Amino acid sequence: MTFFVPQSFLGTQRQPGRECVRLLIARVLNRLLRCGKRLGYCADDVPTVADLFDPADEDFFHRVKTNSNHVLQPYLPDKTDIPYRLRTALTM
Repeated sequence: MTFFVPQSFLGTQRQPGRECVRLLIARVLNRLLRCGKRLGYCADDVPTVADLFDPADEDFFHRVKTNSNHVLQPYLPDKTDIPYRLRTALTM
C-alpha cells in the first residue's frame, strides 16, 4: 500500500520514518472514512483508502517518470542500466 506524501516532507525523513508516515496517514484516513460511513456522510460501498489512492498514486508517479518537464523529474534517482547476459534456452 502506497500513498503520496509530499517529497519536501519525505526528504527530511529516513527510510523507516517514511514508512511510519505512510502508515500513520493511512490509519487516519481509514478512521475518517469509517466515521463518515458510520455517520451517513458516505455510502457503505465506498472503497477503502488504499483502493482509492493506489491507482491515483501509480498514475501520478507514471506521469512524473515519463514527463521530462515535470517539476519533480530532477528529484528522481538516475535510471540504472543493468546489462543482462541471458543464455538461450536449450531445446530438445
